[in-house]
Amino acid sequence: MYSDEYDDTYDAEEVSPRADEREDARRPFVTPRALQARHAHQEESEEDSAAEEVPSTSSRNRMDFCVNPEEMRARREASFQARRGKGHRPPPPSKNVDVIGKPKGQGQEKDVLANRDRKEKHKSARANHNRR
Repeated sequence: MYSDEYDDTYDAEEVSPRADEREDARRPFVTPRALQARHAHQEESEEDSAAEEVPSTSSRNRMDFCVNPEEMRARREASFQARRGKGHRPPPPSKNVDVIGKPKGQGQEKDVLANRDRKEKHKSARANHNRR
């Protein structure tokens, strides 16, 4: 048989599925939640929980496709302001890391000498480590 010819091997036999047989007999078809009507779902939930009426505290609508950027910025700014005062430590006081001392012959202060030693010791930790 040539590759461009039609293969009629299975045409004589009835191999198609029966019309009365469903695709999946184990599970019935269920409409996805996203495609269900919102009001129909609310009516069912109202019947189930008629005694329990708790007002929704969420100000956002769950069906919004995207959140309004202005509201998002306002919420983020409010949370930043709330966190700002709580647990915020001020930065430590800046240490004097000055290596420039007094002119020659005047004598050097102890902290300037310590800073020079520290700079000499940690020279290799930065780029251009062979430069002073």
